[in-house]
Amino acid sequence: MTEKTKQATDQVTEQVNKQTADDGGFLLPSGKRAKQIEPMGKHIKLARRAQAGGADYLFAMIAQITKIDGKGIVAEELDEFTAVDVNSLIEVTLGKL
Repeated sequence: MTEKTKQATDQVTEQVNKQTADDGGFLLPSGKRAKQIEPMGKHIKLARRAQAGGADYLFAMIAQITKIDGKGIVAEELDEFTAVDVNSLIEVTLGKL
């Protein structure tokens, strides 16, 4: 992990730790607002099915539990996100699993 990525990830982690109870969202380094729901067993099952079909498990999980700027996303959209944003989403998601 580069120093820039680490700093950005640390900033997101700090923001996540300061989440307000009413919103539950956090800002990504790009300025996009992300909000995640609590992962459930059904999300794991669906992410595993997507993985069996060739998708990345973690991207599939992120897509199922995350809204960006109030809109749902599909795993393929993460390919066009900056690496810093993706790393931030991965860190937050792994903290929930």
